[in-house]
Amino acid sequence: MAKVTVWFIRSLWGSDNFDWACVPSNGRSGGIILIWDDSLMKKEGVFVGNHSVSVEISVVGDEFRWVLSSAYALNSAAEKILF
Repeated sequence: MAKVTVWFIRSLWGSDNFDWACVPSNGRSGGIILIWDDSLMKKEGVFVGNHSVSVEISVVGDEFRWVLSSAYALNSAAEKILF
């Protein structure tokens, strides 16, 4: 899926309380989607790489911040060296 839509995320999440960040698919790579309940967690920042996505999150009503991250490794030996 080259483009992630609100409709697609809602169909995965099953409720209207969500926010998300993604790395879209590229060629045969499937991409990455992070989804969270935005009534509980507030997005403070998003960091998107070629093969990773990280979201700085704070819990609603709390000053504590943390980072939720997801990454995938490449399959070819030449690409793994670059990763």
